[in-house]
Amino acid sequence: MSYRQRNNSNIHRFLLALLSALVLGVNTAEAQESQKGDYPGSDTSWELGAHAGRLLPNQIEGVEEIVPQWGLRTSFRSDQNSFWEIGGQGGNGNGVKWANAHVSLRFDIPVEGLLAHVFLGADVTRYSSESVDEKLFGGGHVGGGFQTLIGGQLWFRTDMKFNLKPGVSMYLGFGFVFRYPEGSSNNS
Repeated sequence: MSYRQRNNSNIHRFLLALLSALVLGVNTAEAQESQKGDYPGSDTSWELGAHAGRLLPNQIEGVEEIVPQWGLRTSFRSDQNSFWEIGGQGGNGNGVKWANAHVSLRFDIPVEGLLAHVFLGADVTRYSSESVDEKLFGGGHVGGGFQTLIGGQLWFRTDMKFNLKPGVSMYLGFGFVFRYPEGSSNNS
């Protein structure tokens, strides 16, 4: 194993440990404040959103350039502070065709007028490039970001998602989310 591979492996372990600590530690520290339900979005029961961004690949055979991406996701509340997210994203650029389906457990953390979030989950990724035939991989991800209320039920959301398998990659994205409170279908 080369020095660069060992160094990248250590960085990845550090990032995974740091995000795990955030998910486990910060969520517990904020639990008392969040249970009050006094921050915007605390009454959300499900969400629907779209996003776009860039996938920055590393150590992925046949993928050496940044790949444009877009996707859709939906989320369902699992308890007071967390949501199950299901989504997909894909892109076709720089000679690469990329498709990803994922499921995540996301924790919301109110922070000074914003809503921070951290998440972790599993992925299935299919890709091909000019030099590589289609491949299918299972993997995982950790990430985080922020959401801010624009108005009504519309929120702006940013994400940074660190993917493991194939190789490693970082997705940087932004988009819009509609957050629906419990019983909102009766109000429409």
